[in-house]
Amino acid sequence: MEIVVTQPKIGPQMVQEEKYFDYSSRAIYLRAIVLGGLKGVAYAAFSVMSPILMSVGGVVAIEIKAILLTSFIGLAAGTLHLAIAQYVSVYTQYDILTFQAKRNIRMGRGGKKGPVPSPTLVAVASSVTYLVGGSVLLLAAGFIKKKEWRSSAVMTLASLSLFFVGVIGAALGKAPVARSCARVLLGGWLTICITWGKSKILEHFGL
Repeated sequence: MEIVVTQPKIGPQMVQEEKYFDYSSRAIYLRAIVLGGLKGVAYAAFSVMSPILMSVGGVVAIEIKAILLTSFIGLAAGTLHLAIAQYVSVYTQYDILTFQAKRNIRMGRGGKKGPVPSPTLVAVASSVTYLVGGSVLLLAAGFIKKKEWRSSAVMTLASLSLFFVGVIGAALGKAPVARSCARVLLGGWLTICITWGKSKILEHFGL
């Protein structure tokens, strides 16, 4: 008796199941990357533009070297602040998920806790993108000698950097690119405007 062994047919559905990947596990890390990039770019843009905008009419004359020095010091401090804040806040989420899984085991409800984020990786991802995003903008501003061009050039580069951050977040998370870029751009511009508006209010009251 001849035995015929047939291979199972692989349909489109089976191929899709094999290629399936849950991108939600990346969500918290991509959130950290976008947050760090947005804050870093916004900080650097404001640091460079603020002395230029406030010196209209020649009231204040600040050398670009002094601007960059103070901006890089602030950027380094901001990097450490963001890393610590991310680590502490994400560790709260880590503890809740971990101990809830242990309680579920004791109550006989299973111990599955799903993807648990790494506080260290989140802190590193956010602080690195903050530092890189801000440094690129500050270094570029240092090469622009004419003060009249520096403000517009920095804002243009800031917009491009924010756009790039939006692309990274969408591409790595398989989300709509246009929506992500528009959201990051709008958020970055609003952050810069709000920060500048706060400084103008303080300046108005002599603070």
